[in-house]
Amino acid sequence: MGKKINDSQIKRLPENAKSQVSVIILTFNEQLNLSYALASVKGWSDDIHIVDSGSTDQTLDIVREFDVHIHSNPWKNWAEQRNWALDNCLLKHQWVLFLDADEQLTPAGAVEIAHRTQNAPEHCLSFYLSFDFYFFGRLVQNAMYPHLRLVRKEKIRWQSYGAREFCSAPVNSPLIRAKLIHHDHRGIGYWLKKQIQNAEIEAAELYNKKGHKHDDPKTGTNDNEFPPVKQKFRHNAREMLNSFCPPLVRPIFFFAHHIIFKTKLFDGRAAVAYALLFGLWYPIMIDVKYLKLCLTKANK
Repeated sequence: MGKKINDSQIKRLPENAKSQVSVIILTFNEQLNLSYALASVKGWSDDIHIVDSGSTDQTLDIVREFDVHIHSNPWKNWAEQRNWALDNCLLKHQWVLFLDADEQLTPAGAVEIAHRTQNAPEHCLSFYLSFDFYFFGRLVQNAMYPHLRLVRKEKIRWQSYGAREFCSAPVNSPLIRAKLIHHDHRGIGYWLKKQIQNAEIEAAELYNKKGHKHDDPKTGTNDNEFPPVKQKFRHNAREMLNSFCPPLVRPIFFFAHHIIFKTKLFDGRAAVAYALLFGLWYPIMIDVKYLKLCLTKANK
């Protein structure tokens, strides 16, 4: 089996640990996750913002137990919600950490982020964050690519593409090497439902773009700015597969990539399950929904 999550990794940071970083957490029905995320940044940041999109569970009750700012905005997609937060939250600091509700800042990450942002040169606009990803409560190594989530508030925008998002960050954004934690406590049922919803979005995007020239999503004016090199390579590779491989064949290539480059199967059953579900089942689900769209439109 893989490594179990360590309880010491989710304890509240020391009260004297401080940074000059604002924190934004986007929420919707996150009662099982949010206390972990908030506890991990309490005492580290003095400017924490929750942007909720209409939670109906106890999410907001949990929020009120912490000294944070609460905002409300209807959900459209990840990119628009992040942009809305940057525009409307009256952030105290120049640097902003976007922490998802199922993620936690670690003590090592807190120290490195505080140090790197306080000493960052003016031309540095963003940092990649790396994560320890937990599935079935077990660590699955290399499951997540680094994400651009630590940014200067007036310099960065996001744009959605399918169920994914891209950040208008420079290609040379450095990496915060201390890993944060990604651990969703809502269970496999929620995860599967979320992937089905994402597959529907991806299938619709694929259908709408099929047969048309696809331009890379951009938000900046400099062609070197967006998307960053790693994101652009993955984006272009996906587009090539979508263009030249028939449906229900390309999932084989996605699965092969996942097995070879992403998943360490010796991490145990959780790693094998993740590889099969996200590396194979999810791409098949996208193609099945795409074919269904094609048939539906053809019969009209």
